[in-house]
Amino acid sequence: MSRPIAALDVTVPNHPRLVVEVPLEKQAAIQAALDTLTKAGDGILIQRILSEALLTAVEQTYFWIPEWQAKEREADEAIARGLSHHDGGGRAA
Repeated sequence: MSRPIAALDVTVPNHPRLVVEVPLEKQAAIQAALDTLTKAGDGILIQRILSEALLTAVEQTYFWIPEWQAKEREADEAIARGLSHHDGGGRAA
C-alpha cells in the first residue's frame, strides 16, 4: 500500500501551501472529500478539520511501518480463523 507524500511549498512569499501527492487510485475519493469540505463554506472550520486530520495522520505514522502492518495482518488472520473475539468493551476477551 502506498502512502501520500506531503511537502510544504513556500515558492510564493507569505503563502505557504501544503502539497500532498496521493496514489492515483485514491485521487477520486480524496477529491470528493475535499469537495465536501469546500461546500461547507467556512474557511476557518475547513482549516481546523484539515489541521486535525493532519495531526492525527502524523500521530499515527507508526501504523504504516512494516512491522506494525505485519502485526495487523496477523491479527486479521487470527480473527478470520476465529481465534480472537472481543467482549464489546474494546478489550480482547
